[in-house]
Amino acid sequence: MNPWELKIAMNQISKIDPIFTTSSDGCVTINGADFHETIRPWGHPSGFAVTGCERASYNGQAQPLFLLPVMRHYGNPSGGPSEPVSAPPIERLVKTIPRAVLTAIFHLPHWPVELVQIAEVYPEAFILLCKSNPALVALLAREVASNALWEPSYFGKYLGRDEKEICQQIGYGSDLARYLRHFTDVGLTAHGFLDIAISGWRKPGMRRLLTHVPKVNFGVMLTSFNHWELARECPSILHVAAEEVEENYHYSTEVCEHIEAICQMRRGMRLPSWTWQKIRSMEHLREIRQRTEEQAIKAGTLQHTVYPAPPVSPCTGWRWVSDSDELSHLSLQYHNCAETYHWRCMTGDCALYISRRTSYEDTIIVLISRNRFTQKWEVEDIVGAGNSLVDDEYARSARLHFEISLKEGGSK
Repeated sequence: MNPWELKIAMNQISKIDPIFTTSSDGCVTINGADFHETIRPWGHPSGFAVTGCERASYNGQAQPLFLLPVMRHYGNPSGGPSEPVSAPPIERLVKTIPRAVLTAIFHLPHWPVELVQIAEVYPEAFILLCKSNPALVALLAREVASNALWEPSYFGKYLGRDEKEICQQIGYGSDLARYLRHFTDVGLTAHGFLDIAISGWRKPGMRRLLTHVPKVNFGVMLTSFNHWELARECPSILHVAAEEVEENYHYSTEVCEHIEAICQMRRGMRLPSWTWQKIRSMEHLREIRQRTEEQAIKAGTLQHTVYPAPPVSPCTGWRWVSDSDELSHLSLQYHNCAETYHWRCMTGDCALYISRRTSYEDTIIVLISRNRFTQKWEVEDIVGAGNSLVDDEYARSARLHFEISLKEGGSK
């Protein structure tokens, strides 16, 4: 369910027998047993707004009970169901908002009411900014939701100005506009991601470095936030993180996982945490981690290895082999050569799954691997205990499960 709608649906179930009243100026008041909301329409002398509604504790966004699903219905670019989706007064009020505005904010994850409040000041400029820099629009809405001192029109009046000037006026500095424009996915404008992005940007020395990163994905955000000191000494790791731009890889944490593992292993060997001034590619970073792990094992400082996050999340039907101890146990319990995959699991190039079945004979082991050229994951092998063949029907079912999961994005 869309973030706009989840809490709304839950709330609507708990509210009984609302009464809708429309005033002469177009405002709609909703009265219930334990709530009272008033919605001002687009074009009202005091501006579009919702009063009396709940606000999300984590990001301050307004959460009216019936308004948001209707806004999404009329803003859906591909259209929606033809039947009414709410009470007639709510639908009439939403129709006062230009559909182009609702369509422009449809894919933005948070702050729908605040976005419409900003758009009311200068709709044409707002729609253009949604296309050119959706992350900046989300930042403006975030400011509206978290700032009780200024009206939304205070932030809306900057629409139509240069993006750098907008960032300066709201106190972030002109360089932020370019950084926000490089977001690879509109989903990264969601509350949590946006907070990480801004926090990373504010770390000492990161502003200058992040301005030159060609694309900003979750890996770049997380690296600048968690490893900013290292990034200042080795800026190329930000560019390596930015390379993870394939479909379904916008939320990769591989760079951060490798960096953290390398630093921890070197500290365990009482060596400097990081000595590299340039990382050429993701493959180079994986090789460094593999060499470091081999060195740590020889030094006797590493007995247990946790593998990078898998491409498909474990579920009720399948268990993921998450570390070297589990891999050794798998090899001993099912009499196979699973331990030979240790280095590939460690570098994040393959993952092993075991069916959650109680019978030894019915166990199915699935190996999925990543093609080093295309970076796409695929099912490489399906075997049973002792590397035995698996019944065709069960093998097809297992392959279909993982292929569908990988196609839909795998781990979420």
